[in-house]
Amino acid sequence: MDEKLHLIYSKPLLKWERDKTSDLESYGERELLHTIGNIVEDEYIERQLHTTAAGFVTYIEAVKKHYFEGKIDEIAGTKDKFGDIINTLLLLVRYPSLIDADRRKRHAPHIRYFAKALKKGIDSRDDTYMCIQALYDYLKKTAEAMHEKGEPDLDSAMAEADARVKDMKARFADSGVEISAKDWEEIKAKVRDEAKGKAIKKHRREDRGPMSDAFEEIRKLMKELTEYDTDEKLDRKLMEDIKELEDTEYEEYDMDKAVALTNGQRKITWNLAKETDRIRSQYKEDRNLMKAGIGQLKKKIQLYGNTQRYTIRNQKQGKIDKRLLHRIPQGRMDLFKFDIEQTDKPLDICLLVDESGSMGYGTMAHARQGAIALKEALGDNPQLNLWVFGHSADDGENGTTQMIEYASPRMNMRPMAMGGMHARYENRDGNAIVAATQRVLEQTDQPHANKLMIVLSDGSPSANNYRGDVAISHTRKCVKHVEGRGWSIIQLGFRGAYEGYMKQMFTHWSYVQRMEDLSTVTTKLIRKVLKL
Repeated sequence: MDEKLHLIYSKPLLKWERDKTSDLESYGERELLHTIGNIVEDEYIERQLHTTAAGFVTYIEAVKKHYFEGKIDEIAGTKDKFGDIINTLLLLVRYPSLIDADRRKRHAPHIRYFAKALKKGIDSRDDTYMCIQALYDYLKKTAEAMHEKGEPDLDSAMAEADARVKDMKARFADSGVEISAKDWEEIKAKVRDEAKGKAIKKHRREDRGPMSDAFEEIRKLMKELTEYDTDEKLDRKLMEDIKELEDTEYEEYDMDKAVALTNGQRKITWNLAKETDRIRSQYKEDRNLMKAGIGQLKKKIQLYGNTQRYTIRNQKQGKIDKRLLHRIPQGRMDLFKFDIEQTDKPLDICLLVDESGSMGYGTMAHARQGAIALKEALGDNPQLNLWVFGHSADDGENGTTQMIEYASPRMNMRPMAMGGMHARYENRDGNAIVAATQRVLEQTDQPHANKLMIVLSDGSPSANNYRGDVAISHTRKCVKHVEGRGWSIIQLGFRGAYEGYMKQMFTHWSYVQRMEDLSTVTTKLIRKVLKL
């Protein structure tokens, strides 16, 4: 259960932690941040059970009781003083009833600070970030106060730097390279700064401090209490379910109340599509069927980007690049730069495919083939980024919109996953459109580029408490919502689509009478909305 909760909720924290640890210099600092994050995150994800699966709360409490009461002797026996403070934090967050009078007396000031930082520390995801950062800063300062540091040998480092600069002057003079006195002053300053930085880093490596010492002793205990061992303690079926969640990167969240129809229809789930031999075979079959259309699309859709300037460094001629002067001591001569102009990607395109039950076999096959044709025609175009999503609804839980990621810039290892598109359950089109745009904005490397969505469907939104005029009105509202945020949206309707519904929901739409017309219809719409 704990591992499943991590898979569902902890991805944002892992990204936040990676960004933070990249700036930390020592092993002890990274280990401290990671441990605090695990302690707070375990409590945060378990609190989610109260609202999503309240029946498991008693089970989780029993597991905590088993782990913590069984390890209290090891926790109490920690000899390292800094490690003992971390254990107090662990108990305060995860099992406060085990904090005895002696520990309360010994660590009273720390407990007061911890309690203040934790007061709202698990109320929301942003609160966990602030809480973890506050605890880390406090414990880092505590560790530094417990440990007297020596000073790095900067005098020797500066003397060595000056000798290197003197040697450089001689070598450049011998090679006939002329550098002004002002540039030499800058070079000398950079070389001295580099030498100072290396001396400080060397000193820090040699002077590990109490955090590293503490984690040498308590790492095993912390792992047992904050990273439960699943290899042997979970049954095979649960391990298979966890593996399934890992493979598909399952996640869920509630969409913004301002856009959702009702509170009971806000839940969005995401999965990455899987790729099997059968799915690859279906993809190849559909691609072959659409071969002519793919060729026509490639010829008709020409996209051009905005011109931007870039600086190319590490050149052996051109204008001297003062940012690279620190490389001179290494004997490097590629210290020059020049500017070039390059065409940037102008467009992010998202294909959103309706996988509801109403699509049936034939309509679904046409939508899948149309999406594959567009993906093949556009996917290798260097002028754009491409995403392909499918959507369904109410599979196992009414009010939920299920989103499937079939293709994206990050899914290079599953290039034929779209062969698995098939008719599933219901469709809550408005929610799917908003969720798809949010996903693209999370992943794009060009947030200010033009955005285009192509919706492939039978044009009939229908889900639990989401039918008829209510569904059409909400879909129209969501289309206007994302168009107001810079998106252009096109709907392609396939057989079974009712043009009257399409006209009510979308500004730009067309009915694809025959698959042979796909390239002509799509090209005409794209040129119209993008003004090509």
